[in-house]
Amino acid sequence: MLLTLVSASPARPQERVTLFVTSEKTDTVGVYRGPVPGLKWVREIKVGRGPHNLGLSPDGRWVRR
Repeated sequence: MLLTLVSASPARPQERVTLFVTSEKTDTVGVYRGPVPGLKWVREIKVGRGPHNLGLSPDGRWVRR
């Protein structure tokens, strides 16, 4: 399984972040949110075959593959 990690901003202790994790095995992107450490799973999004190389918009509102 290949994982790609994208964070909206650099993590600092107790800072709240959103993390997107790709899975080529399941063709999904997992979404995690919360303070660092202690992220919680939010949802899994089916995205099609072989997700990788996610890109984050400059304002942090959109993730593209």
